[in-house]
Amino acid sequence: MAADPREAAVVFTDDANTPIHDRFGRPMMRPTGLDPHLFVNQGALDKRTYEALLRYSYGEDPGGVGLYMLEHTLAELSRFRQGGDWDAQRIGNHFHAEFVDYATVAIGLYAASSGMKRSEILAIQDDYARLRSHYPSVTVMDRTYTHLPARNVANTETGYQLFETGRIQPVAERR
Repeated sequence: MAADPREAAVVFTDDANTPIHDRFGRPMMRPTGLDPHLFVNQGALDKRTYEALLRYSYGEDPGGVGLYMLEHTLAELSRFRQGGDWDAQRIGNHFHAEFVDYATVAIGLYAASSGMKRSEILAIQDDYARLRSHYPSVTVMDRTYTHLPARNVANTETGYQLFETGRIQPVAERR
């Protein structure tokens, strides 16, 4: 059986084609099928949708809009779950160690572009890890988000920094 073409590794670069480095100073790798703009485009769309819904609700039911967007955001985040279509580590039913860092940078890119607070996405990741993840005893865990490796927290922060500094921004759809 042929390998999933989305599994091919490419260097993860920003919009200026500058490589993004991991915590050891090596170029980070990403799967060809999960371009970072996928996450920032969807996050930006979700943010615009939420803002428009609030604007056009005329204040009649902001709680209902908020609940709808919470449900939508959780559905989008579920795409990052283990085996989900945005899970960079497990493409084609194979584990890809070379994409571990990129997987959590992608979560940060989505969350930042959607307007989520860092503390919100990290708390969600921490809860998910508490329920679903098992790390070797030698893994250095974060002091605040105690169910997450410090590496994951740092990579989520990298996603935020890449978006907030403009290094990775949404792109207009090509026609």
